[in-house]
Amino acid sequence: MAEEKLEEKTRSEEDSLGTPKKKKKKKKKKIRLEEESLDTPKKKKKKKIRSEDDSPDTPKKKKKKKKKVPSKGSKKGESPVKKILTALKEGDVPVKKWAFRILIIFGVLGGFYMVQKSNEAKAIAKTYMVSLAALNKLQISCTALWSEVGIDKACDQALAEKAIGKYSKDVKLTVIEARSHKFRADIQHKKGDKIFRVNKKGDMFLNTNGCLSKLSIMNPDVELINRMASTCKTPSS
Repeated sequence: MAEEKLEEKTRSEEDSLGTPKKKKKKKKKKIRLEEESLDTPKKKKKKKIRSEDDSPDTPKKKKKKKKKVPSKGSKKGESPVKKILTALKEGDVPVKKWAFRILIIFGVLGGFYMVQKSNEAKAIAKTYMVSLAALNKLQISCTALWSEVGIDKACDQALAEKAIGKYSKDVKLTVIEARSHKFRADIQHKKGDKIFRVNKKGDMFLNTNGCLSKLSIMNPDVELINRMASTCKTPSS
């Protein structure tokens, strides 16, 4: 019996010694929980820092938009020349850039002037063609009259105006000599400044204050007529 009591005491002591070990494990768990609880606020702090970093970026974008709006509205009504002058005064843009733009503007204006000048030259050349066509028709009609009626019949002013037909609205015709052997007639377009002449043979001349320059073509341009007018110095006989 005594031995059984000793064995029971030893077992109870061993059990009592085993129980505190489990308590130590619980303490470890508590320490881990405390460590995890300490980790959680760190994550929250990171999130707060990011939100604080993102918040100052948003007003910057708004400031950029506000700067662009007044700059566009203030320059809507200005002309290109005024823009150039103001930019040069303020020094906003390099001088080379604006100088290049000025050259482009002058190039466009020069091209527009050249186109307008060429259109005017074409209109003047058209008056020359109409005048010469009317004289050619007059000479053909008068030649037909003399061949049918006889050379004694005069191709006078009235017959000449009927002969040119529709051209009489655009030109001023003057018959200088109506007889067949000395027939001459001058014509000038109402919108032109040059006078042209035809003879009995059908030859065409530019009449510059009595100086005759023979034409070889029926559609001369403005440069050719001006050259012929400037070089003609011998008065007609």
